[in-house]
Amino acid sequence: MKNNWPIKKLGEVCKVFADGDWIESKDQSSSGIRLVQTGNIGRGIFLNKGGKSRFISEQTFKRLNCTEILPGDLLISRLPDPVGRSCIIPDTGTKMVTAVDCTIVRVNEKLILRDFLLLYTNSSNYYTQIQAHLSGTTRKRISRGNLSQIEIPLPPLSEQKKIVAKLEKLLAKVNEAKKLRAKAQEAASQLLPAEFHKIFEEGREKGWEEIDFGDKKYIEIIDGDRGKNYPKKSDFTPEGYCLFLNTSNVRHGSFNFSKCDFISKERDEILRKGKLKRGDVILTTRGTLGNSAFFDDKVPFDNMRINSGMVILRVNEKVLTQRFLLYVLNSPNVMDLIKKANSGSAQPQLPIRVLSKYILYFHPSQSKKR
Repeated sequence: MKNNWPIKKLGEVCKVFADGDWIESKDQSSSGIRLVQTGNIGRGIFLNKGGKSRFISEQTFKRLNCTEILPGDLLISRLPDPVGRSCIIPDTGTKMVTAVDCTIVRVNEKLILRDFLLLYTNSSNYYTQIQAHLSGTTRKRISRGNLSQIEIPLPPLSEQKKIVAKLEKLLAKVNEAKKLRAKAQEAASQLLPAEFHKIFEEGREKGWEEIDFGDKKYIEIIDGDRGKNYPKKSDFTPEGYCLFLNTSNVRHGSFNFSKCDFISKERDEILRKGKLKRGDVILTTRGTLGNSAFFDDKVPFDNMRINSGMVILRVNEKVLTQRFLLYVLNSPNVMDLIKKANSGSAQPQLPIRVLSKYILYFHPSQSKKR
């Protein structure tokens, strides 16, 4: 960006700069006006997630005096990571509102192009400014007031058009490269389970040691708390002492913290089971079965508990490694077990007693290598 371009604050280049509405779970309905949330905002892209959409009724829209968002509006997410990401709202064919943690930006087109602002919100200079205004302990956020103070370089509109055209051409090349990389990753993801299955079969023939998931000398299976100690809906908050994991937080080989529930230290101390330690492997056993993740040093939360829809797998590190176990969990053997364990009920489940009987073939020296 050129040094001689004028600088304006974000709030000064907008016709509309307002937060979304405070819409609680009790205000939502199964259909009606679509509620766009922080999880729909990617870095420069709208994440539709149509199957997980939430709604409010027309009556609720009027009662809460909600602000309608329009196709072409820019939405900025004020939490969670990466704070400040933005997208342009497409025409979804339905009336829409947004949540309070999203800021609605409708630009003054006499000053700034919407596409230019979108591209700038993906720049390192923009994110450096965002970082300087963050607050919060467990989950960082930026207030709407501080967001409005973010400085924007403002070249002439003709120059903005040239910049947008140049960057969009570059982004097209980047997206093409990403597609080619995705194809290579897909090929690798198909090859890896097959190769791992082959390793296990060869190990069985070579007389590798047999253990089962229920043998505490190798793997301890820990479930979450239940009954009267289990947190109620009113115990959950957007921020708090301990992250209470639900199955949507555990993806295939990784975590997703776009939407989190927290409990207080007092509530955490009431619970008897399900507290995670660094090095634990998590496996979902209810609803979406078989997703697994590793609670390593890269996870940004120190205190986490599991809900009743998953289990903790705590390995004996003298014998097994967590990475080896993750490969096992994603092998065809275990995937087949999970499919067979699904009873076809309204909510699929993988009982611990079924998982604990799974036989694992391994050679100790090889498990430590993987």
